[in-house]
Amino acid sequence: MTVSMQVTKRIYQGNGVTRQWDVDFPLIAADNLGVYLTSPQGAEEEIFTDFTVDPMTHTLTYPTPESGKSPLGADWKLTVLRRTPLTQEIDLLRQGELDAEVLEEGYDKLTMLVQELGEKVDRSIKYPVSSKEEDLETENFLKNILAAKEDAVVASYQEEEEERQEKA
Repeated sequence: MTVSMQVTKRIYQGNGVTRQWDVDFPLIAADNLGVYLTSPQGAEEEIFTDFTVDPMTHTLTYPTPESGKSPLGADWKLTVLRRTPLTQEIDLLRQGELDAEVLEEGYDKLTMLVQELGEKVDRSIKYPVSSKEEDLETENFLKNILAAKEDAVVASYQEEEEERQEKA
């Protein structure tokens, strides 16, 4: 296998009909999949039952007909993401044969792990690259966030006031 695709997750919107969802990113094993439901209110929950994964067709079925549950409604989301185990199981023997396929599997796994880490980092709060070390302390960081919030609120009030004056 080669890992030419950088996608590590898919987020699907329910529609009241669909039960089969594509898992079109590379997986080492079907159990390397995390499945989450997001309610209309935004509550997210990892689920462990009522779904099946077919590695041959690259699909996840949720909810399974056997579960008795209805397909996800339009306000619900299903998130499917790859979770590769953080293990290294290649054992190369000294003076033994070096199998290129074994090495490729190891590199593929490392690539998938780095992609998954990149997806997590992309969702995280980041400091600007020009930040000084003293700006990175939690207390300063929180002060900066609160200051930015206050600036945004003030700007919003100013904009509303300008709009009122223009209408008057």
